[in-house]
Amino acid sequence: RLESPYQPAEALRWDARIDYRHGLLLKIRGALVPALELTERALERATRGGAMEEIPAMCALLAFLHRRSRRPEASREVARKGLRVCRTLPRRGERWREDIAQLLFGVAASRYAERRFVSAERLYRQAFRTITEAEAPHLAGVALNGIAVSRVEQGDLRGTREMLFRSLRAKERAGDLHQIAVAYSNLADVEL
Repeated sequence: RLESPYQPAEALRWDARIDYRHGLLLKIRGALVPALELTERALERATRGGAMEEIPAMCALLAFLHRRSRRPEASREVARKGLRVCRTLPRRGERWREDIAQLLFGVAASRYAERRFVSAERLYRQAFRTITEAEAPHLAGVALNGIAVSRVEQGDLRGTREMLFRSLRAKERAGDLHQIAVAYSNLADVEL
């Protein structure tokens, strides 16, 4: 008797990957609500399908979408869920470090929104230590920018300008025009 090639768990994993990538596309287009719905569905399918290695990236995207929807508590909770999953994963390569950094950004941004600037700065620093600037300049730029704006909010302008220039250099290496614009805007705020 022949085994059936259909495996329900594998189908769930592929559906989760498709929903996740579609959610990324909608995020880039600015459609936050549909992106949020698709990413939540992707996370649910990945969990049911046992795709543990996919969950941290999905949680990071979901944390970002909650943050953009001005729901810092939800952002923090989903980021923490992703961090708990990361602890269980056996492979800890570059992708794992990038997922950790993105998840820490979710927690840091929620702390920043709650006006807990010291905690936010510490989380951004932890995210920066997790990655290497040469391999992930886009994430390094975001982390450095987060450190700088947290320090500005604490009233510590010393070193902030240099941190923002460093962030700008990393963002220029990454080539993300949106992040470059954010860096210039933050530099302008500090200069004024």
